[in-house]
Amino acid sequence: MNDIKVSIIIPVYNVQNYIEECLKSVIRQTYKGAIECILIDDCGNDESMEIVEQFLGRYNGKIDFKILHHDKNRGLSAARNTGIDNSTGDYLYFLDSDDEITPDCIENITSPLRQNYNPDFIIGGYDIVGKKDDVPRLTLASGIVVRGNDIFETFIAGKWYMMAWNKLCNRRFLIDYNLYFKEGIIHEDDLWSFQLAYHAKNMIVSTGIGYIYKIREGSITGNYRMDKSIRNYIEVLYCILEFIKSEGIKLTPQLNQFIQGQMYFILFSAYSIFEKNEFLKAYYRLRTHSSFSPLDMIKCNKFNLKKYIRDLHLILPDNIGVKFEQLLISRMRPHL
Repeated sequence: MNDIKVSIIIPVYNVQNYIEECLKSVIRQTYKGAIECILIDDCGNDESMEIVEQFLGRYNGKIDFKILHHDKNRGLSAARNTGIDNSTGDYLYFLDSDDEITPDCIENITSPLRQNYNPDFIIGGYDIVGKKDDVPRLTLASGIVVRGNDIFETFIAGKWYMMAWNKLCNRRFLIDYNLYFKEGIIHEDDLWSFQLAYHAKNMIVSTGIGYIYKIREGSITGNYRMDKSIRNYIEVLYCILEFIKSEGIKLTPQLNQFIQGQMYFILFSAYSIFEKNEFLKAYYRLRTHSSFSPLDMIKCNKFNLKKYIRDLHLILPDNIGVKFEQLLISRMRPHL
């Protein structure tokens, strides 16, 4: 067990008020095995990296800290990808630089490895500091091993969260399946976790609280303009649809529900925010690039009348379909 090396990957960007507490939580780890901590300087404009360098200058312990520098700001996805490429651990753990982990986090999340499991990833429980509305949670029981297609089915059913952090991932598995983060967008975790869930052959659940997720003003999640956020959601869903098509993933009622849920969240939001032409562009892009025939998608509703009405626009001609969709959204909007 103790010969399992863990690489903690921490992107650093404009977190001067949080980074020291994050680093303190890393050096408090009770895990007896080897830990390397890779910090990626993503070229912020505050004093985050000065704080990092001063902190590590005072540190004298067993954790192997490494600092990697980007030549310009490239975003969270690129920083994580840099961490993956430069890691040497058997397993990787993503930690955001404005969050913390409990002292026993790495010890607990690696504990299934003592039983000679070799999972593609282990998912842990977390606590939240700050606003807690609409945050995805982990609803699977601790200690269970999920295998094969059940991993994908539990993900699209919303039984485990899409955030990349607090997942202990087998490094070789990530690299073999090219599970890097798409650069240049936000909400990249949604796409990454969808692909992770599809490719993984086994996962283990460890619900003990090991991660402290801090929701703060000024974070990417809290400070990103809604119109840009929706544009990024469109891009993510488009990439998910392309992934489904490229992998030949079979449409099931559960997958259809997931796709339609994502699509309607985007279209409802876009209808309120976008001008007419941009809404139409978003609608046609999602409709055109759906990997399944509209008829197949409706068949998967299994005679659910409400969902049939919701999805009727998919089998109507383009111009009539979008008008039906706009009418449905405008009627339903006050009830959302």
